[in-house]
Amino acid sequence: MSLNDILKKPDVLSRVRNHPDTFRFTEEVSLVVTGGHWPPHLLVTEGEEPGTFSMEGPMFSLLEALAEAMNFSYTLTRPPDGYWGAPLANGTWTGMVGQIHRKEADLALGPFALTEARAEAATMTKAVFFDKLCIIGGRGRPESDPWGFLLPLAPAVWLALLLGMLLTCASFAALGEGGAEDRGLLRAAGVLFMHVRSLLQQGLRRDVQPARARLVVGGWLLAAMLVTWSYSGNLASLLTVRHVAQPVQGLGDIVGSEDTVVVMEPDTAFTELFAKTESKILRQIDDLKRIDRMLYFPFEYFYELMDDDVRGGDCVIITTVVSADLLFGEFFTNTGGVFVCGCVVVVVEIVNNNPRTLTSRPKNLTKVKPKEKTNPVCGFLWPKGVGICGTSRWKCQCDFYKAREEFLPIDLGMLVQKDMPLVGAINSRVHRIVETGLYDRWVSDAIVNSTACTAVPSVITVQEPLSVNSVWGMLVILSFGLAASFVVFIIELLFGQFRMGE
Repeated sequence: MSLNDILKKPDVLSRVRNHPDTFRFTEEVSLVVTGGHWPPHLLVTEGEEPGTFSMEGPMFSLLEALAEAMNFSYTLTRPPDGYWGAPLANGTWTGMVGQIHRKEADLALGPFALTEARAEAATMTKAVFFDKLCIIGGRGRPESDPWGFLLPLAPAVWLALLLGMLLTCASFAALGEGGAEDRGLLRAAGVLFMHVRSLLQQGLRRDVQPARARLVVGGWLLAAMLVTWSYSGNLASLLTVRHVAQPVQGLGDIVGSEDTVVVMEPDTAFTELFAKTESKILRQIDDLKRIDRMLYFPFEYFYELMDDDVRGGDCVIITTVVSADLLFGEFFTNTGGVFVCGCVVVVVEIVNNNPRTLTSRPKNLTKVKPKEKTNPVCGFLWPKGVGICGTSRWKCQCDFYKAREEFLPIDLGMLVQKDMPLVGAINSRVHRIVETGLYDRWVSDAIVNSTACTAVPSVITVQEPLSVNSVWGMLVILSFGLAASFVVFIIELLFGQFRMGE
């Protein structure tokens, strides 16, 4: 018997309205349930026979729990167009929302985000999950900062160092150091260069008199020595640092870019919210479709898009946080290629069912290829009969990042036909499952390595020879210094010839 037919019976209708918490069907009833592919919530797999398919995932587990608790069977179906649902100009709907609106299905798994338009076409159950939108971008290649030699000291320290040197020079000159013949601009320049030489560890090159001037210079030498040693140590560390570009950290970065293309799923509640929202930044994102910078693809194409376009920096994907975690986990699991031993590994060879510790590595080892689907140890495949006792770790790749900004928090739930009496009984069961954390557990179990790439660093350290790209900032400073000294040298020659002419 169909759901609509059995709900026409007065006794059934009375029980479902008055006792939703304990309601169960006492007669055989079958619900038509529709669903669409949206990992990790619901996975739809094509069957071997044409037109056949199967479903699994947290939403399907929720459906089975509801069916057992309320004693109904179900028939699975899918939207013919494969969409979630969007309103058309003639008042009809596409996708799964259209199936509910036309009463072709009793329950749509989703989960769906409720919008004003959807609220007029269907009724949403109690939320089963809370999610937000985020931005997925491709991590750039590690780059060194050519001006990194300025970073060992903070700007405030550089300023304090300059002021300290000028104050020391003024105190040194006020104490009357030097002879009567050493006066004016030349004396001031000599004092300044003396302190600069001491900062650069080049020595004083002059006898300091009187004793009170030596105290001033001694204090400056101590401060300069400490600053120089700190700078040298920090610089050695910073030269090993590489910055990994993560340019898009929010919607404003997308709008400010001239060529970044945005990818989203078509005909979802989020595309509707983008088009109808009063938020300026969201409207600007929606306007990108008018200049061919907004593309719409079903979720099953996201993996391929990430591997090709997002990795290269041409596109970013706007999707839910849990979908981003799923995609990150899949890439992290499937693209690992570097195995790192985390401790001393003890190799044990099985001889006549007795373990024997090997003191050296066997000779018949096979080097592991980067993407070979094996479980190598320290980059090698061990021969038959050799086991490993110890701990180690598999270091995979995180080629993508999640932007810092998250937006449009929203509740997700199932859809039923408008004003269906059964919604109260469904909400009662959903409430129990959600409040016990069972659905969240199902979602986390469905995502492998879900937290592996959630905090990918934007700065990494390397051990490699310095290249010109790493130090060209220092070379620029050196070039300007040489050019300035050459100009001063020419001026000195001209000034000397002028003096000799007089």
